[in-house]
Amino acid sequence: MTRTWIVLLGLLLAACNTSAPAVLTGGVLFYKADGSGELGTFSGNTYTKVKSYAAGELPMGTTHFGKPYELYELFYSAADGSGALGTFDGTGTFRKLRTYAAGELPTNQDQVVSLNNRLVFYKASAGTTLCGSYGPDYSFSNPVNQTGYSKDWNLVVRVNDANGVFFYKQPTGTGGYGTYDAACKWSYVYSNYSLSTNWSHILRTPGGVLFYRQSDGIGALVTFAANGALSQTGTYVSGQLAKGWKQVVSTSAGVLFYKADGSGELGTFSGN
Repeated sequence: MTRTWIVLLGLLLAACNTSAPAVLTGGVLFYKADGSGELGTFSGNTYTKVKSYAAGELPMGTTHFGKPYELYELFYSAADGSGALGTFDGTGTFRKLRTYAAGELPTNQDQVVSLNNRLVFYKASAGTTLCGSYGPDYSFSNPVNQTGYSKDWNLVVRVNDANGVFFYKQPTGTGGYGTYDAACKWSYVYSNYSLSTNWSHILRTPGGVLFYRQSDGIGALVTFAANGALSQTGTYVSGQLAKGWKQVVSTSAGVLFYKADGSGELGTFSGN
C-alpha cells in the first residue's frame, strides 16, 4: 500500500493537505484531495489492491464522505458545496450517478451524516443542521434548516437503525442524542451523557459503536437504543488498542486502524 496516503475523516481540508476514507461495499478507498487514490479489499489480514487512481480520476477537493442508502458513495467538498455520487464496480471504476456543481450542496459544513435517503449537515460556527433528501435525479431536495444547536460539537455520528444521531464534545465529554424522521424533523431525545473526554473517533461497527482515543489507545464499545439509552458492552484499557492511529474506519472485513506511513491493523469488536 502506498505510504503517502493521508486519510482524514470529518475534518475540513484546511486542516491538512489531503482528505478522507470512503468505506465501500467489500473494501476501502484511500483518497487524496487531488483526486488520486487507491481502492482495495481485505480478506482476513490480507489487503488486495483493486485499482489505483491518478490525480483527477476521482472527484477533487473532497473533504467528507457519505454513504446514501447504505449503497452509494458521496464525495462532498465543504469549500464550495460541490460533489459527486456514484458506485464502484468490480473493476474499481467509479460510475457517477450525479455530479454536483459548486453550490448544489451546502457550503462550509463541518460534519455530514448519511441517514439512508437523507443527508444531515452540521455547521459548528452557526449551530445549525441542514437535513434534506434525495430527489428522483439524486438532487439534494427539500432541505430543512434547523437552528439552536450548540456551536461546539466536535463529532456527529449516526449510531443506530432508528436514524439516531449522536453529538459529542471532546473537551467536556458531554453528548446529545436525537432522531430525524422521514420529513427531516429533528427530535432531541437525550442529553444527559457524561462520557470520557477527548475521544478522537466514534464510529458505527457491526458489533456496536466504537469509541477510540488516539492519545492513549483506550476504547469502548457501546450500543444506543432508539430512546438514546446507552449500554457499554466492551472496555479496552490502554495497551489493548495501540495509540496514535490517525484514522479508524469500519469496513466489511472489520475495523481498520490506519496511519499515514502505511501501517495499520484490522480487527473486529463484539464486546468483552
